[in-house]
Amino acid sequence: MSRLPSAFIFLILLLMVSCDVEQSVSAALGEVPDTVSENFRQVTVSSTGRMEIEAGRVENYGKKDVTVFLEAGIREFNSAGEKTLEGSADRIEFTGNRDGIAEGGISIHDVSGDSRLEAEYLNWDDKERLLTGEGKVRIESGDGITITGEGFVADIARETYRFTDGVEGTLELKDEG
Repeated sequence: MSRLPSAFIFLILLLMVSCDVEQSVSAALGEVPDTVSENFRQVTVSSTGRMEIEAGRVENYGKKDVTVFLEAGIREFNSAGEKTLEGSADRIEFTGNRDGIAEGGISIHDVSGDSRLEAEYLNWDDKERLLTGEGKVRIESGDGITITGEGFVADIARETYRFTDGVEGTLELKDEG
């Protein structure tokens, strides 16, 4: 009789040890995903261009209306096929109301505007059209300006951004000689 509980405990321990980081998303949300996609790729084509989304793993949680993209990347092309935007993050989470967060290794390169944003955490409020960052956010522009700061707030509707908790930066002037 004592073999059954011992075997059961061993099985539970084995399952706990075998759980990897990807499964921690499920645990953090307190729910088992409705669908899981591995090596996900989606291409959306419209009259204005094409958008490609890739992720190592995508989990959809129906009850919470949340979709999580792990090891995610995005590329956007205009109607002429020229790349206009490229970005990546370790983890991106979207809700049904189109709000979202991105975490870890965030990099967004606006090819058409020749600028780059790097951060570890960003939050998107779709209703207010605000992108906010926690921790350091770095912005580089093609004209030689680099700004790093905390308390990042970008008002997408007004096309402005600011840092509320300190900023530092550099300006590189190119010799036109």
